[in-house]
Amino acid sequence: MLSGTVVAISVPGDGSVSGEHVVGTAAIVVAFAVFSFLVRWGGSRLKRRFSALAVESLQAVVAAAAVVAAAVAVANLWGAAGTLAFIRETVRISQADVIAIVLSVAFAVAGVVAIRLLNRFVHLLAERPGAVSKHHEEVAQHVVQFAVVILVFFLVLAAWKVPPDSFVLGASVVSVVLGFAARQTLGSVLAGFVLLFSRPFEPGDWIVVEEDEGIVQDVSVVQTELKTFDDEVVLIPNDIVTSTKVINRSRNGRLRVNLDVGVDYDADVREAADLAEEAMQGLDPVMERPTPHVVLSEFGGSSVVLRCRFYIENPSARRLWNAKTAVIESIKAEFDDAGITIPFPQRTVSARDGDVALAGPPAPDVGDVDGNGESDGEGENAENGDDDESSDSESNDGEDGVEKQE
Repeated sequence: MLSGTVVAISVPGDGSVSGEHVVGTAAIVVAFAVFSFLVRWGGSRLKRRFSALAVESLQAVVAAAAVVAAAVAVANLWGAAGTLAFIRETVRISQADVIAIVLSVAFAVAGVVAIRLLNRFVHLLAERPGAVSKHHEEVAQHVVQFAVVILVFFLVLAAWKVPPDSFVLGASVVSVVLGFAARQTLGSVLAGFVLLFSRPFEPGDWIVVEEDEGIVQDVSVVQTELKTFDDEVVLIPNDIVTSTKVINRSRNGRLRVNLDVGVDYDADVREAADLAEEAMQGLDPVMERPTPHVVLSEFGGSSVVLRCRFYIENPSARRLWNAKTAVIESIKAEFDDAGITIPFPQRTVSARDGDVALAGPPAPDVGDVDGNGESDGEGENAENGDDDESSDSESNDGEDGVEKQE
């Protein structure tokens, strides 16, 4: 058995590559490939007896160690041992630093494994009938992740022998700086936890937030994802969601729909309302209970408005549109059979009895009028001329009469 012997193989001084380097590198690559295959093959067998999450975590650790070992072997083969020693001496990592690094990596890996295992455990609990809802599962997973990350962080500080009091002082200063620099982001994060715990809506609900309307796809710690009815994805920060009015159309499992129909003033309004109620009954999208009904809404400009009120279950945009289409078609057919008219917008014009005084200046005299409606004075002359001509004609008529008498 050989011990304490270091075999160093270096590249020739002229920079040429020998066959031993090529063969040795190929052997290392083949060995790494075979080892990776065995790790994967063994993992598939272990998953049958142990948790898949634990086996995958173990595979990740073993694969990382194999990569590091293969890299070190290739470095020694090509004469990089001296380079590695020079790096170690330059950096001057002490034994305590090496231990702290190893512990930090170990704590980080353990934290990742713990998060995956705990999330898997929460998921298994959520799969039991009546245990917890999907929303509670998401909340529990976020809390677990946050708690494990905080624990790992303090363990890493302990590995590097950082005093807690100095950390608290530094954390206070950093928290103040971050509070001013990222107050909006922090507000969204806090609002996200409020939404996760208060649960005003869940993924799959139909909600309206200000001008955005759609189906909730996901609720994260920072933002809420909506999918609109135009297949657009809208991301709304959680601080906006918590600071504005949110309408949840899916909360009660049913939704009331109002549909206005106008009938002519000459029609029998009570008969029209009864026909509309009968038309809404028996339609597939419309719920039988509560019973659909009609109320008189208002006197419109051209018609008496009837408001048809009915309910749909499991509200969605498609069910709403289908219900409205079916109700409109049914009411239109009933009104056509009964001869009830749905009038177009119309306007009645009537004249007043008696003379109507028109306000404004008097009409201009007959004559030439310019574009501004003002007379140029020739009209007056024309009128004077007409008076003169009339007086002349009268005088001539008088003379003619005298001559006739003679």
